Amino acid sequence: MMWSDGGGFRKAHKLQGAKSIGLATLLDDEQQQQQQQQNGKKVGVVVVVSASRCMQEGGSCSSNRRWGLDRTLAYVLDMSSRAPDIPFFITRDDKIDFPKVRTYLNAQLEDGIMHDSNDDGIIASSSRDGVFINASGVARPVGDNDVIVVAMDSGSASGDIRFDQSHLVLESQTVFSSARANACVWKGRWMFEATLGTAGIQQLGWATVSCPFTCEEGVGDAVDSYAYDGKRVRKWSEGPQTYGQPWVAGDVIGCCIDLDIGEISFYRNGFPLGVAYEGVRTLEPRQGYFPAISLSHSERCELNFGGRPFKYPVQGFFPIQAPPVVKLGEAQDRLGSATARAKFLLGCLQRLVQLSSHEVAAAMAPVDRLRRLIPLSEDDISSLGGEICELLQPLLLAGGLETKEEKDDATDDVRQPNQYVVWAALVPFLLETYKQEAPHDAPSVDKALDLLLPRLVDKQVADGLLISMLMEALAYGCRTSPFSFADHPYSGPYPYLALACHLLEWYDFMVLWWMSKGFDLCLEGLLTRKGPNKNDLEALMPTVWWPGSREDLCAEGKLRHAATTLSKAIDKVSFCT
Repeated sequence: MMWSDGGGFRKAHKLQGAKSIGLATLLDDEQQQQQQQQNGKKVGVVVVVSASRCMQEGGSCSSNRRWGLDRTLAYVLDMSSRAPDIPFFITRDDKIDFPKVRTYLNAQLEDGIMHDSNDDGIIASSSRDGVFINASGVARPVGDNDVIVVAMDSGSASGDIRFDQSHLVLESQTVFSSARANACVWKGRWMFEATLGTAGIQQLGWATVSCPFTCEEGVGDAVDSYAYDGKRVRKWSEGPQTYGQPWVAGDVIGCCIDLDIGEISFYRNGFPLGVAYEGVRTLEPRQGYFPAISLSHSERCELNFGGRPFKYPVQGFFPIQAPPVVKLGEAQDRLGSATARAKFLLGCLQRLVQLSSHEVAAAMAPVDRLRRLIPLSEDDISSLGGEICELLQPLLLAGGLETKEEKDDATDDVRQPNQYVVWAALVPFLLETYKQEAPHDAPSVDKALDLLLPRLVDKQVADGLLISMLMEALAYGCRTSPFSFADHPYSGPYPYLALACHLLEWYDFMVLWWMSKGFDLCLEGLLTRKGPNKNDLEALMPTVWWPGSREDLCAEGKLRHAATTLSKAIDKVSFCT
């Protein structure tokens, strides 16, 4: 495991020992002095107050150090609203009062401010009227509750379809196969996503239970069924019509239905393809529209009904399966977003592990670098990180095994990772901490994992499922992320692949992933690059040129520049691989 060389700590201690922060600020440029005056803090006052405190403490500056340490804790724990000159977490002997830290964190997690938010695609359970999930589905633990997971219903399948264990990845084994989900909607605005494993003939959309599935007919071939087929660039409902864009493997298709106004629309990688159907009729409760899919032979697709965050959420539309919630305190009727709480704790952890980061310091402005917070000792970082991770554990791990029989057969209560929270909070935390562009902050990621993994990867988590889930999320990012000049040259799958390569430097991490189920498909995803279609190429190459073309319409220089930029981005990914 990689660790920081401690240089950041040594430099910070030298700066603190010299007591030169106030003087360095005083000698800074006029712009910084003006900024201090706007904040109502005269630079000279800071120096005088610091000197006064030193004299009062007999030259030891103990109170000043206590104030500085408390300010560091306030920063790590996101207490910007609290007055910075009132010690709270630091005792008179300059020790962290961990019971107070624990009390504060628990109070934040139970705070009503962290309620369900539309940023996570969440709406309150009482507002989810309009969704019916078949009770015969599999109950799995999510957060503090057992929920019925929305997945494809194998009993509805026509033809030979191979389902994965989650019933979310489908592959047709016959000429034409169809299936519905185990949930339907009859009012409201809902969506699901389909990620294409192949780019052949597939009909994705919505259908009622009365839609017949045969070896020749599927979604869109009957009344009250609607589908989009990007291979043939058609929409289907009792016949085909031209619609949409051609798709490629790795595309994420958003399928949206608005039963408040009777419209169905589709999105390709977040790009709206327009309203496909109007006048969609409303149906009786529990007799609504099911997510449905038809595939030709060897076509493969992966569906997401809300069990994990959408890749391209559409504003105003909600997942059929609600994201996980947690109970607030002892009140059984107060629920909050598990994701929001995990993000808050991971934000604290990120600020903690980056206190001595060379990479973060190098990116700071000179004035900000002079004002770096007082660093914590390794023991304090370990103890404070432990407090944060203990509160993270129940958010990242669900309550137990999927069935009672599995629990009875297990010698210990083996817990399952909470996929939604892992994908929505933990994976973005690792990507952001590692930094999507070089130079990467590997030491901070290693510190965070050194604190997290012992609590999340042990005998309580079956077969390294958390490791497998992390790698699956990175592999999904690799095969669905298009190249973009805006992110040049760290574009496309680079951020996901770079983090995956770093994680696999951990021997135990690599072994757990190698031994996990689905290793082959996950590795394939990491090595897959999403190709562009003609619409994507028009965005990447807006100017074309050929010998003899008119220079007022196109230019050789612009074409060569775009081609060189794209080539450098591809080379960056190839080098990472």
